[in-house]
Amino acid sequence: TMYCLSKHPRCQDRACEEARRVLPTLNDNTKFDEDALPYCKAVIMETLRVHTPVIFTTRVSSKDLTLDTDDNGGMVTIPKDTRFIIHPTMVHLDERNFDRAEEFLPERWVRWE
Repeated sequence: TMYCLSKHPRCQDRACEEARRVLPTLNDNTKFDEDALPYCKAVIMETLRVHTPVIFTTRVSSKDLTLDTDDNGGMVTIPKDTRFIIHPTMVHLDERNFDRAEEFLPERWVRWE
């Protein structure tokens, strides 16, 4: 997270401003509410998206799955109980899943009210 903030001063300034605004209002008797720091939380989420801490994970299909494989109507069926490997970094950096996927944009995780 600190590496990402050091590479993106705009994000660092915004997270720092939010922390300086919210954290002084806390005391020993205050229960910390992570929702009070939405941008800081978004920075952590975006860091984990861009720098995924796992190389791969596995899953087992619980039912037969039919997937669309391309824009030409190609289909593939994965039978129930098939073990498959998921490479999270490929998912996280795919433009079909995230707009501007190669960029560090914590704002994508914040729902401003």
